[in-house]
Amino acid sequence: MSYQYLSAIDVPLALLNGVCCVDYEYYKVQINTFYHNIVQALTLSAESSVPSCKQNFFKFWWDEQCQVLKDESISKHRVWVAAGRPREGPCAHDMRKARSEYKLYLKHKRNDERCCFTNDLHEDLADKDTVSFWKTWNAKFTKKFNNQVINGLDDHGSIADVFAQSFAEHAQ
Repeated sequence: MSYQYLSAIDVPLALLNGVCCVDYEYYKVQINTFYHNIVQALTLSAESSVPSCKQNFFKFWWDEQCQVLKDESISKHRVWVAAGRPREGPCAHDMRKARSEYKLYLKHKRNDERCCFTNDLHEDLADKDTVSFWKTWNAKFTKKFNNQVINGLDDHGSIADVFAQSFAEHAQ
């Protein structure tokens, strides 16, 4: 898929041929357009090829019992809805019970996650394994930003200007 996006980009061959032109604004526009098209093609390729999800999307503590309780809660809820959503009675009682069991189990699992995580940090510190400690720390507490940084620059205009200067130097 990325090949299709990248092959659709028009390469400014006039700039590569070494034809000397005094109109640097034309060069700048051509290079900026070329750069923008490359970034857009790579972004589209990544969106269509690389799965993405939020941090902590996958819960390592999710087990078969969680799934069983979730399925039971959903099934009891559907029965309750089909019965006309009664406020009282065995149907409502079963739905509330299944939901509270499911939520309570998840609460315990989340609590165990925090406890287990703190134990992992403690063990890494006790073992004097700083690399593992910081990997664990960053996985839990660091927010990842999706910034594009090239040569220390993060805005498209500055990156395109550096690209244009470099391109102009090599074209001469």
